[in-house]
Amino acid sequence: MKGALKPEAASAMIPQGASLMIGGFMAVGTPERMIDAIVARDVGGLTHDPALRIAFDAAMAGPLPELWPLVDACEGLPLAPIRGAASDVPSRSTVEEMRRRRPDLLFTEFPLRGNRRAFKLTGQVGIA
Repeated sequence: MKGALKPEAASAMIPQGASLMIGGFMAVGTPERMIDAIVARDVGGLTHDPALRIAFDAAMAGPLPELWPLVDACEGLPLAPIRGAASDVPSRSTVEEMRRRRPDLLFTEFPLRGNRRAFKLTGQVGIA
């Protein structure tokens, strides 16, 4: 069985003008090293299918589900949210509620950062 391609090798397979669909939501599950490799190659003319937003909009049109049962279901498992202090995802109140529900929660907040993608630039590591 062949091993996984390194991001640089995989990005070399993307031609100029290709249409891409990249998974992840707000940096969760986003293949950052792959995106970095594509940017480093300066692949031009990339496009996406704007119709993909239709499915997202339809899913978000109704009431959002209550997600606290998912946090509660993680009892006994390590849980370590990371937050940029300049971001509202997750909100401070959400993190406070997570800490109330999970006193064992490991939490890191990076000052002056707005999203997880920027954290790797800081060289900061710490858990509160």
